[in-house]
Amino acid sequence: MMTRLQLLAALTAAGLCTLAGAQLVTPPPAANPAIDANIPKVPPPEPPPSAMPPPIRAQPVKKEPIPPLPYKEWEKGANGIVLPLTEPLELAALRRNPYMTPEMTSKMEAYLPERIKSVQRIVIDNLDLTERLEGALSKVQLAGGDKAGIGELIKITKPLSVTRFAVDLKNRGIIDDRAAGFNSAISAAYDKATTPAADANANAAQQQERVGNMLRNVLKNTNSEQLWVYNNLLLDAAKEFPSIKADLPRDAKIAAVNEAMSSMTLDQRKDLLRKVAGLPKPEASAPVQATPEATKAVDTPAPK
Repeated sequence: MMTRLQLLAALTAAGLCTLAGAQLVTPPPAANPAIDANIPKVPPPEPPPSAMPPPIRAQPVKKEPIPPLPYKEWEKGANGIVLPLTEPLELAALRRNPYMTPEMTSKMEAYLPERIKSVQRIVIDNLDLTERLEGALSKVQLAGGDKAGIGELIKITKPLSVTRFAVDLKNRGIIDDRAAGFNSAISAAYDKATTPAADANANAAQQQERVGNMLRNVLKNTNSEQLWVYNNLLLDAAKEFPSIKADLPRDAKIAAVNEAMSSMTLDQRKDLLRKVAGLPKPEASAPVQATPEATKAVDTPAPK
């Protein structure tokens, strides 16, 4: 049987202290009623109508397709093969992009040296990866289940990745959405033009090889800015080696600089390239100095 204290506690927990006090001063009934016998059964009040209108859900903005405009086609040699680029793909595409106004082009050219400096820092700071990039791109079998090679390529390219130049320009307000969007189409046209045409008589192995070459070509074009900056740094470093002739062809001069740098340590190679780029050497992190309070905390034994 529930005692008075138990009944009071139950009613108090229900938030009915006043009603509980009124009931407890009367003589107890012959039998204890149920706890909720005298509680009025009042239906919960209807929630008031909201004064605020229902929220308006924003409709997704549909981007209008960018109308294709004529642009200067990628140059081909006498054999009909597209000529190799002498600058990064994104930059070469921007130079022939019909959505680039003279003002945009002028601002892009003014920003270009800063962009090159940013890529130089990444290339030099990760020089051991940069030196392996071109070889890794050439060897990996992207469509042949070469998991080890693909994993190695990811390790190399991830630290070297940079924001696409056209996207960087758009984010800085230098070019608009149409110029940035159409630049992707021009770049994709170069990828397609530099990929061998499909052979209708190719067997499964040959088709797989073509897919791998196509993927490799796209990856190489994606990293063309890093490779371009790195090779230009090597060309600038040639003057640091008197034995390298100034009139050597570009590829021969790059090979000669690589050979001359092969006896140097990684840090020495980084310092040399920073010197020719005019970049400061990163400052080493200063050692953390222990404060007197921290020393005291270490030296003082804990109370028993």
